[in-house]
Amino acid sequence: MSNQIQVTTSYIKALKPAAVATDKAIGEHFVNKFMAMYRVPKEQATAFYEREKDNFLKRISDSEDLQACTPMSIFLAFMQVGGWQLSFEAGNQSEVYLIPGNRNIAAKGQPDHWIKEVVAQPTPWGEKKIRIQNGQIKEAAKPIIVCKGDLYEEYTDDNG
Repeated sequence: MSNQIQVTTSYIKALKPAAVATDKAIGEHFVNKFMAMYRVPKEQATAFYEREKDNFLKRISDSEDLQACTPMSIFLAFMQVGGWQLSFEAGNQSEVYLIPGNRNIAAKGQPDHWIKEVVAQPTPWGEKKIRIQNGQIKEAAKPIIVCKGDLYEEYTDDNG
């Protein structure tokens, strides 16, 4: 028998939007996925989950539009940001935008049926963090433009 946590679509849809991040099964799912992706001990993954759960709940509670979003879209946004290792912490250099929007789910030719969903999008600071973590860039504080045909040599000092 597998110890896999069963977080199903019907389970998530039955939750209230504000309860998605605090649900025990979803928390365990988040921690297990985080440990598998980043090969970190359970304590570190749990600490990340607890911190981001609180930041996420603050963002949700501060916005009526986010509170009205479907539990599934809230779950997907929460898991996506965990996968990016970004923070929901608000501020002038926050790493994630939570963008609520409406979507028509009615079949073609049927009356409109609109639902509100949230999408997580990295901010420029979040994008920079992702690219540094993945080794795509070393820094982005002082951009240097290199054009085709330019000769350049990468230089790092003793500090990297």
